[in-house]
Amino acid sequence: MSNKKVTIEKLAEMIQKGFESTASKQDLFAIEKRLGGIDGKIEALSEGLRIVQDDVHDLKVAMGPLVRTVADMENVIRNLHLRLNRVERKVGLFR
Repeated sequence: MSNKKVTIEKLAEMIQKGFESTASKQDLFAIEKRLGGIDGKIEALSEGLRIVQDDVHDLKVAMGPLVRTVADMENVIRNLHLRLNRVERKVGLFR
């Protein structure tokens, strides 16, 4: 019987050591609280990212006509430059 008692005591020690490394309810509540804070931060970042995406979309929409206008202006400038070169050649000013 004394051998069995030692075995049971050893088993009790092993179980006790296992419980020492197990998280308590307080530990779990602390983790849950921290995760709740992280969730809030993630939601705030998500909202900020959505705002930036909306702003980028608005910029793309606004830039479309401006890009076309700049291209048109470049064509006008190129044509005026050609015309000026022709006029300079006709009046004897060579570039």
